Amino acid sequence: GGDSTYTWSVSAGTLPAGLTLNGDTITGTPTTAATSTFTVQVTSGDAQTTTKELSITVTFPQLTITTASLSHGVVGSTYKDTLAATSGDGTYTWSVSSGTLPAGLTLAGDTITGTPTTAASNTEGSPYTDTLTSTFTVQVTSGDAQTATKELSLSVFDSLVIDTSNLTSQWVKGSSYSRVVKATGGDGVYTWSIASGSLPPGLNLQKRNTFTWPEFAWVRGTPTAAGSFEVTLGVESGNGQTATKAVTF
Repeated sequence: GGDSTYTWSVSAGTLPAGLTLNGDTITGTPTTAATSTFTVQVTSGDAQTTTKELSITVTFPQLTITTASLSHGVVGSTYKDTLAATSGDGTYTWSVSSGTLPAGLTLAGDTITGTPTTAASNTEGSPYTDTLTSTFTVQVTSGDAQTATKELSLSVFDSLVIDTSNLTSQWVKGSSYSRVVKATGGDGVYTWSIASGSLPPGLNLQKRNTFTWPEFAWVRGTPTAAGSFEVTLGVESGNGQTATKAVTF
């Protein structure tokens, strides 16, 4: 209507913070979440005017949980990992909406903390490692009443231990011999090493078949010298745990 030449203005109320009226366009970047009610007025070149009350609701960006995964835990060792979210109004309340955390762990604020107490037998029934993986859903609520959820998993491993009970402390020079050492705990993927010292001359630490017997290593060979020899055996599991065991031959 009118003569089609228009001049716009805000005649009452205010636009949301960060927005302005330029010509016939409301533009800008909102800085505050709120609902603003205001009256716009238009005047045509033939001096007609009309007004209309309008509202703009500014909301916070969509709330999202950004935690992609959780670190693993070890039975008997202190655990701590932090959940993270973005957007919403920046004030967050966390909870576990379904499933359960591993025994010994709790969610306080945005932090999962505690000391895991149990690792259950893994799905493959391995004789050398126990693993408990708990799957649960965390929920975060922001101060502007948005909610978001995400399913996460947390694995708990048994402590990594070296068993040398099969070794014999006294060997005979010139006689061939072989005994095994065994690892338990961790994730079942083991790398053996000599952490310090050295085996008696003529003896070596050898891996057994890594597919069939990944938890075992051989101490084998033919001693070529008599004496007392101190060595520390080491093993590392695929989940980053390490263990050592001092042995005297």
